[in-house]
Amino acid sequence: MRENPRFTYDAGGVIRADRKKRALALVFTGGYVSEELPRILDTFKAHDVKGSFYFIGDFLRTPDFHDDIRRIVDEGHLLGPHSDHHPQLVSWDRKETLVKKADLFRDLDGNFRALAPFGVRKEQISHWIVPFEIYTQEVAAWCEEYGCRIFNYTPGTLSNSDWMEDDNKNFVPTDRIYASILEAERKDPDGLSGFFLLMHVGAGPKRTDKGMRRFTELVSHLKAGGYKMATVEELLTPKEDEK
Repeated sequence: MRENPRFTYDAGGVIRADRKKRALALVFTGGYVSEELPRILDTFKAHDVKGSFYFIGDFLRTPDFHDDIRRIVDEGHLLGPHSDHHPQLVSWDRKETLVKKADLFRDLDGNFRALAPFGVRKEQISHWIVPFEIYTQEVAAWCEEYGCRIFNYTPGTLSNSDWMEDDNKNFVPTDRIYASILEAERKDPDGLSGFFLLMHVGAGPKRTDKGMRRFTELVSHLKAGGYKMATVEELLTPKEDEK
């Protein structure tokens, strides 16, 4: 598996793009709820920045979500795959692969079929984010064979905790999530450059402290800091003169 020396990898998946470019990707996944999506898109539009959205097939096939999904495409954001039915690919300790290669390929095929009505073709997508954000080197190799490599969120913040409901024992308040992003930026000599900052388009009614409560503030902070908010594909497919 060929790796880009400017990127950071874990088990065959890229977890951070070029640290020397002041750019990052705001990444959102969606499974079965979407209550935050209009607010996210309104914020992006107001600040003229782009995001990356990765949805499972079941989300894409839900008619109630179609207007917002079309808006993602119409407003120039990235729309990509997150599996068809959100299967767990590996054990929680990442020591055992739980699916067969043929099953993974079949699931991805289903996800791309669900993306097709929104104008997304497989050849447009070089990377995807796997269900539960856990995978093994074996799964990463299969994905490369399929033609769609793995990327994953950049460790160091709590941004991906915004899906937890109020009664989850590991619940993280939105203020703490936001503070963790600023803390990671302060501690890292390259700030948030190259980060894949993962969030969710909804957590459902059982999370009352909505994860997007401070999202506009976050985007404003990033813009003031000189970051370009690029799509995942822009970060991971550099121009010829940058390779």
